[in-house]
Amino acid sequence: QEVRIARKDLTQILDNLFCNAQKYGFIDTSRGDYEIRVSTEPIHDFSQPVVIKIANNGVPVSESISLDKVFAWGIGQGTGIGCWQVKEIAEHFGGDAQYIEYPDDEEGFVCEFRIILPLYAE
Repeated sequence: QEVRIARKDLTQILDNLFCNAQKYGFIDTSRGDYEIRVSTEPIHDFSQPVVIKIANNGVPVSESISLDKVFAWGIGQGTGIGCWQVKEIAEHFGGDAQYIEYPDDEEGFVCEFRIILPLYAE
């Protein structure tokens, strides 16, 4: 089983989400640890897609914008590829992009993007 995505497209997705996390994350300056948490969902039987989770401990998006508009960010604003293109790239390769907030996360990682990519038989 493998995920099929062009290296440059995966790099664009990760670069955008990491840059956004660095720009908007790490709002608690008394913390001396880290600002970005990256994890993946475990694959048990290779029938489920691969899920890459990128979270930061910044201000929840919902405080400044409707969550319905998260994936409209960056269209024509010269701000990088934008969240809209993250979603378009994931969908082009048969996957999806999601944004979820966890206001009660014990470690403070309230903002999480998920990149979901399907597995294909070799």
